[in-house]
Amino acid sequence: IISDLAAATSLKLCKRTMNACCYGIILFLVACGFGNSFGVYVYNGDPYVIGPLSTGHIVVTKTYDGSPEHMSVYFPEVPGIYVPIVFVSGFKGFLPSELYSDVLEQLARHGYIVVGVDLYYPVYSTKYNTQANNANIIGKEPDQMYKVVDWLQTNLKDTLTTHGFPDVKADWYLLGFASHSAGGDTVLKIIENNNTIAKAVAFIEPLSFDFSKPLNYSLPTLSFGTEWSEENVLKCMIPGFDFKHFYKMLQCPKIMMNATNYGHCDILDEESWKVCHDIHFCKTSNTNDRMFYHTIVSGMMTALFGTYLQGNSKFLPYISQPKNIPVSLGEFQADLNCTLMNN
Repeated sequence: IISDLAAATSLKLCKRTMNACCYGIILFLVACGFGNSFGVYVYNGDPYVIGPLSTGHIVVTKTYDGSPEHMSVYFPEVPGIYVPIVFVSGFKGFLPSELYSDVLEQLARHGYIVVGVDLYYPVYSTKYNTQANNANIIGKEPDQMYKVVDWLQTNLKDTLTTHGFPDVKADWYLLGFASHSAGGDTVLKIIENNNTIAKAVAFIEPLSFDFSKPLNYSLPTLSFGTEWSEENVLKCMIPGFDFKHFYKMLQCPKIMMNATNYGHCDILDEESWKVCHDIHFCKTSNTNDRMFYHTIVSGMMTALFGTYLQGNSKFLPYISQPKNIPVSLGEFQADLNCTLMNN
C-alpha cells in the first residue's frame, strides 16, 4: 500500500509541476520494486523483437460508431489494462493510418492500445463530400484531435466490448502520442496548447514550419530521423524543420537519433512503400531490410513508452545508449535530466 501510494503521488506531482526530475522519481520507485501502482500491463522483454501478445484490429467509423473521425485501433486481445497511444500519420493525418499497420500492430504486441486517426478519411470518394469535409479540417487538425481524444476516453471501452473484447481497457491517464512526418506538426500543436494531455511523445521523422518557440514544460520525447529523408531532388524532410530542430526546441527528458541507410517511406507497409519507390517521391532503396526496420521503429517507441508510461526502468538503456540500438545511427543525442548528454 505504501509503495502504491508513493508511485501514485509521484505521478500526480509530475502532472502538476511538469518537472523532469519527477520522471526520475517514478523510475527510481519502479527500480526499487514498487512496481506499477495502476495495474497496467508492463512488457519486460527486448523491445527490438516482436512482442508476445496476440493483437486484434478494429475500424471505428463516424457512421457506425458515432466517432468524430475514422480510426484504426490495434490492441492486445489478452484481457488487461493497457497504455493508449494515439498516432497521427503523415501530411497532418491525411495518409490513412492503415498504411502504417505493420509498425502500429507491432507496437500493440508490446502491450499498447494504438489508435491511428484518419483526419481526412476518406481521402477521395464520390459518395461522400470529401472536398467539403477536408476543407473544414485544414488548419484545425489539433482541435479535431482534442475531440477524438475526448471521444476515445468516453467510448472506446464500449466499442471494444461491442467487438467482443470487454476486458481490454485503456488507462487514459497514461496517454502517449506518436506521429510520422507532418503529423508531428499536429501533435506538436496539441501539446503546445495542452500541457497535461500527453505523458510522452514519439516524433518519427517530424516536420513542422511552425515550431518557433521552445516547449515550455518537461515532456519525455523521442525525435527520430532517417538519413535518406533529406537526400533527393524533392526532399521529404527539410533541414531546419526536422527531427534535429524538434530536439532542440523540446524540453528534457529527450532523445534524438537518425538511422542510416533508411528513408522517409520505409516506415510504410509494403504496398504503400512500392508506390513511393516507383514514383521516386522520397529516396528509397530495395536493398535494405524494411521489415527489420519496422521492428526497430516500433521497438524505439516501445522503449520510450515502456520507460515513461509503463514505468519499466529496464527499458531506458535500450533507447538512451546507442550500443543497445540495433541499427546504424548517424547522429545521437540525449538529455535525460537537463544536463545535455551527447554521444
